[in-house]
Amino acid sequence: MRAPVAQHDNTLKSTMLMEVSQSYLQLVQHLIEKCMLYHMGRDECIKALAQYALVQPIVTVTVWKELEKANKEFFISYFKHRTGRQFRALREITEEPTGKLSSKSDNAVKLPRKHHVENLGAVGFRSSPSHG
Repeated sequence: MRAPVAQHDNTLKSTMLMEVSQSYLQLVQHLIEKCMLYHMGRDECIKALAQYALVQPIVTVTVWKELEKANKEFFISYFKHRTGRQFRALREITEEPTGKLSSKSDNAVKLPRKHHVENLGAVGFRSSPSHG
């Protein structure tokens, strides 16, 4: 009569695995939603979850695709909004200074772009370690 116990154990293990898997997928979904709050795209989210939450990229991609299937209208709107934000940010970066601080534009202090990139850490962005 060992067979029914072994079958019960296998069923119990399968049920536990499914619960853990479902719980894990819900966690990944929650992390994707957090990434979206920071206006991240799919690739950025995949990299962030792999690096900081140790989520395998295939898991993130799979959950992302399922979310897109279930929420088509939301994702269309999200990508449009995100593209608009990126366009506005790019435009702000590339526009010439207008001299709003001073009426004389030649008195304006212009900092090299390198300075702006290196100081992102001062406003809360973590910079990656330099290789060199």
